[in-house]
Amino acid sequence: FPIEIPPLRERVEDIVTLTKHFISIFAEGENIKVTDEVFSLLKKYPFPGNTRELRNLCERMVLLNRNSIIDQSIIPPEIKFPKGTVTYTTLENKSLVNLLEEVERNAITHALEKTNGNKAKAAELLGIPASTLKSKMAKF
Repeated sequence: FPIEIPPLRERVEDIVTLTKHFISIFAEGENIKVTDEVFSLLKKYPFPGNTRELRNLCERMVLLNRNSIIDQSIIPPEIKFPKGTVTYTTLENKSLVNLLEEVERNAITHALEKTNGNKAKAAELLGIPASTLKSKMAKF
């Protein structure tokens, strides 16, 4: 008899449990903590790749964690800002300067990820001189 399991986006309550499980597998005994902000971001993401996508993300987060803590700084932009999710509530209580800095920081992070950390290629991708990228990275 067939067993139907709804997609992960319909089982938001399972995301925390699955995330903890996958992280424990990839952490290989290391005690890695996940911040509440990360869980909040993951619950908002629709996971079109279902649990396989969550599993791959957990592996990536374990590899990129610092000091045994997974925080939102290592969450990829496509998870933080899924297509079509920018709303006015995202803009509330932020000055234009803060919003622009956030967009700049995310663009730089995305470019560096896309170029595997190659700053010259990231600067080219962003359409800015490498010296400008270097100064913006120091700023952020």
